[in-house]
Amino acid sequence: MGGSVSRNPLYSSNLNLLGNPTSQELSEIIVSVGLCQNLAALRALAIEGIQKGHMKLHARAIAVKAEVPTHLIDECCKFMENRKKYDHDTIQAFLDFQSKPKL
Repeated sequence: MGGSVSRNPLYSSNLNLLGNPTSQELSEIIVSVGLCQNLAALRALAIEGIQKGHMKLHARAIAVKAEVPTHLIDECCKFMENRKKYDHDTIQAFLDFQSKPKL
């Protein structure tokens, strides 16, 4: 251990928890953790929930970019979600629908 890292008590505690690995062992542990994180991210991307969440963020972003009035953004996002289309044409269809007189 060298430099300012050796003065960090959390660093020393973590090394103790790992059994004071050599630099080679520590690098292998770090690589293993990185691979686990990548696999977890791939799994999360394959699950519908994260995709839905991403599409909601995307819908909001393009609605704002298209200058949909603030009070209509949530409704516009639901409109896109119902149609499963997230583009400017769908936003325009929503705005056209909003501008039609209500009976």
